[in-house]
Amino acid sequence: MPVGLAEGLDYKTLFDAGIALTQKSAADTWTDYNLHDPGVTILEQLCYALTDLAYRAGWPIEDLLAEPPKSEPIGEPFKDQRLREKETALFNGPDIFASAPVTEHDFRSLLFAQVENLQNAWLRRAPGTRRIQGLYAIDVQPYEWSEEALNQTRSDSRNTYLAARPLCEDVDAISILQPFPIKIDAEIEINNTDTANDIAANIFAALQTDLLPAPTYTSISIRREEGYSYDEIFEGPAVDVLVVNASPDRRPQQLAVAQFTRIAGGAAGVDSIRRLELEFQLDGRQERTTSVAPWGPDRVPTIDVAATLNAPGDFQLTRANKAQKLEPGRVRSNIEHRKYMAHEDVFATMRAIGSDPYNRAPSGVFRSPATYASIRDQFPRIYGLGRYGAPHRLLSPDGRSGRDAKIAQLGTYLSIFEQVMANHLAQLANAPTLFSLREKASEATYFWQKLESGAPRAAGRGVLGDVTPRDYPRSLAALVERQDAKLDRRARLLDHLLARFNEAFDDDDWTAAQEAVRRSSADAHADTRARNIAKAEFLSDYVFVGGYRGAGCNYALPLPGPQDMAACEPQFGRAVSGLERRLRLLTGVSELFIVEHILLRNRADAADADFADFYSLRLSAVAPRSETADSSAMEAFIEGVIEENCPAHIEYDCLFLNALPMTDFTRLHDAWRRAYAKAFADPPAATMDELDQRSRDLRTFLMQRLAAETL
Repeated sequence: MPVGLAEGLDYKTLFDAGIALTQKSAADTWTDYNLHDPGVTILEQLCYALTDLAYRAGWPIEDLLAEPPKSEPIGEPFKDQRLREKETALFNGPDIFASAPVTEHDFRSLLFAQVENLQNAWLRRAPGTRRIQGLYAIDVQPYEWSEEALNQTRSDSRNTYLAARPLCEDVDAISILQPFPIKIDAEIEINNTDTANDIAANIFAALQTDLLPAPTYTSISIRREEGYSYDEIFEGPAVDVLVVNASPDRRPQQLAVAQFTRIAGGAAGVDSIRRLELEFQLDGRQERTTSVAPWGPDRVPTIDVAATLNAPGDFQLTRANKAQKLEPGRVRSNIEHRKYMAHEDVFATMRAIGSDPYNRAPSGVFRSPATYASIRDQFPRIYGLGRYGAPHRLLSPDGRSGRDAKIAQLGTYLSIFEQVMANHLAQLANAPTLFSLREKASEATYFWQKLESGAPRAAGRGVLGDVTPRDYPRSLAALVERQDAKLDRRARLLDHLLARFNEAFDDDDWTAAQEAVRRSSADAHADTRARNIAKAEFLSDYVFVGGYRGAGCNYALPLPGPQDMAACEPQFGRAVSGLERRLRLLTGVSELFIVEHILLRNRADAADADFADFYSLRLSAVAPRSETADSSAMEAFIEGVIEENCPAHIEYDCLFLNALPMTDFTRLHDAWRRAYAKAFADPPAATMDELDQRSRDLRTFLMQRLAAETL
């Protein structure tokens, strides 16, 4: 492990290196390296200044990217660098680790985290779906059963699913599972660890929890203590609360009485189960069993606490073979208190996640990295370089002595070194600008600042003297401009940021495709500039285009305008699919549309059963075709990008349309999406019949065009 200062911070190391370099380069003209020599003094001041530059360059990155106060400039030419995470591609852990749900388990965890009145939920293939693959139903077990609560639960469940709906899949129905009350007839021996009322509550809670286990909730700190890494903690869908979902993804439809006995026997305070039977209603008949309790596909078992406690002869707790009296009110109150505490645990974990440092970008301290103090102020006063100038006895009254000229000459000589160091600090100060992904951010990658801006004057002259040209700022800007291959350097920086996420744009194919269809361009760098803008937008929106690349559109939302495309957060869903958003950026084609065939199905009846293959895991990509140039290169480029990015289990067709049919498609597509948004609004503003008509119109258009393409 290195010991001592870093080389850039070690003044003696820098000074010795400077002396050695001078001896090597100028041994024939400079032989005096003692401290009294002016050259040694200059080297000392430069080395001291370099240690300050190295110190600032070593500041924590969160300080270098910290937001400056509005009133405090940080150098030329950019003075206010207030950036958000999306503007730097420096995302917090939960955002960048999370992804759209893929499996049933993922969706159940998402529903548990996002839907308040949800005790349990399961996904299953929708019944009677006419052989359509990718169509599901959601079965929901709520906490509250009021009509208002149930309607809200259905709405929240659907909205949660639509916000993360997989590409070419959909939910056909959301069903509220009806309770299947089970009365417990038992004789149970308990111990002295607690009161009979509390032990009875333990038994009921254990039975209700373990019959169909509901999720539990945890915190980041607990998961870390359990040995989980951050990427393991945030694996799966983005949620507001960490869910521990250990329940089976397939809902059981019956359970053996022996399982009830095992669960009740494990409750706190229970010594043994002498007898346990189950009583319930099945098909209108009262049933009593010691073998199996079947509740079927549309119901969920619930322990009928009231019926059980109201029949004290059937449900008995004994202690030392002596029956214990139960107070139903106290038992129920105990159970309700447990439910309340469970809800409090959920809120506590939500607060804990929000306060965890990994859930937000590190906060830094703005330290004005561009501020530069001239090394001339550090020279002995005899040199006349500082802000107070040389002693008056050394200067001529009219300021025209040889001494004055030498001071000005030395100051100008030092300004060469100082300009390099000041520009280095300007480069540090503009790190936020360099990383900025804002469309209006500067394309510059090299930055500069003026020396001695507003410095005190001495002897009626500026510190640099009259040798400073009046056009110094403009000349310096032009000099930096000539050295800054802006677009190419910007492209390399964006490529580096993309590579951090294992992403890349195909620059060569992009350029070849654009050149093939371009009529003319006054700007030779138009393609590079457009591609850089697309790369920056891709990075800014990477939480969506990366984590939600396999997610479909949220058809309950109206289509956004171009300026609104990245307006809403991905966990709330997008009106366009993750694939469509991704393809538009990767190809530079803003009018590229993805139509998921499953959304074109007839929702009212099964009259279109013959189209099952057309609906199942299939989509169409529609883009305009150039009529004034050879568009084959562009079409091949688009098809290649789609092939690389479309999920492997989905079949796709590419349609390239001339201007007139493209106009027809856009009109049908927009009407179809408006009908979807209206039909699934709350309250609905359109009927399913209207939606089916719009779906039928677009489906007919696509099928006719696809058939024509195959001829």
